[in-house]
Amino acid sequence: MEKDTDVFQRWGEAMTGGYQVIPNLVFLLQNKLHLSSHQLVIVLNLSMHWWKKSDLPFVRPSTMAKRMGISRRTVERQLKALCDMGLVQKKWLPENAKTTATIGYDLTGLVARIERMRPAEAKSRKVAAGIDGLRAERAAGTLRDLASRTDGSPFDLRG
Repeated sequence: MEKDTDVFQRWGEAMTGGYQVIPNLVFLLQNKLHLSSHQLVIVLNLSMHWWKKSDLPFVRPSTMAKRMGISRRTVERQLKALCDMGLVQKKWLPENAKTTATIGYDLTGLVARIERMRPAEAKSRKVAAGIDGLRAERAAGTLRDLASRTDGSPFDLRG
């Protein structure tokens, strides 16, 4: 592991436990995706075990439940909800899989949904950035106007 990058400087020894890559849009779109806090943490747990696109992550609901401090049954209900929303699919793992697990979780539904939503999110972020830019320009213009006053008002900075 490259240990001289900024992320390693920020997180220090906590990085020795490993890390994962999650697109920011997973978090930015959480509400629009209708993901509860439990469902988001389950997605993070599944993602933690998803190393290659073709290899489905497999992690037992009981393992996630212990990590999250909730019941196995709650995890199972939330996984079912994720499946019902089309964000996750439970799939049988092939017999030649290098595991004793029989079920894997396919996250391509979540990926596809985010990819479909991304343009609208990106557009609204650009609009917001444009509005912020206009506000900054307007504020700078107001400050210039105030600074140029010579009429004896409280904002007369020359007298």
